[in-house]
Amino acid sequence: MNLKSFAVLAALGLATSGGAQAYDLYNNLGAATSGTDPVASFGPLADSFSTQGFSVSVENLQFLLDGNAGSGGFFMLSLLADNNGAPGSVLATSAPISDASLNTTLTPFGATCFCDLSANTRYWLQVSDAGGTSANWAWSLDTSGPGVAGEFFANQNGVFPNSGGPYQMEVSVAVPEPAAWALMLVGFGGLGGALRFGRRNVVAA
Repeated sequence: MNLKSFAVLAALGLATSGGAQAYDLYNNLGAATSGTDPVASFGPLADSFSTQGFSVSVENLQFLLDGNAGSGGFFMLSLLADNNGAPGSVLATSAPISDASLNTTLTPFGATCFCDLSANTRYWLQVSDAGGTSANWAWSLDTSGPGVAGEFFANQNGVFPNSGGPYQMEVSVAVPEPAAWALMLVGFGGLGGALRFGRRNVVAA
């Protein structure tokens, strides 16, 4: 995989390839925000997501971020492999992104990874400091969104189940038409699962 295949979306609209349908593999972007974690002092910050029974292509990624546009800092976005339930090797990464692209209020930050993902595989999305970033990544205790329950998040304190408050993001992928219907049925079935709640480790002030 080309490590330069991760790119920030400006005003670029990406069309789904013919014969494929967009599908939210993971989405807690619209959940009620419980707090934010600073990327520079508490990161790198990461959250896992998993594919199901089909290979998929990444269509769109959204991270719920805020920061100081005038900080002069930079951050990076990366796609990581899983390493026994923890963030592993980097599969794709962005160039340093200026904090000038951030807002003082939490706003979905769009990016894409021109990547194909294997079936039945866990991956991680990571936001890391690339030089004095002011970026903060929002997190939520609501795990009812598609693909959220059963996953994990990570920061400098370790790796924790999403019941403790995963970072807010959306992972939209493209799958062939018949596979898309099967994935959506699996997703709808998951809505009936019970919510689990846990404690979140927080960095001391």
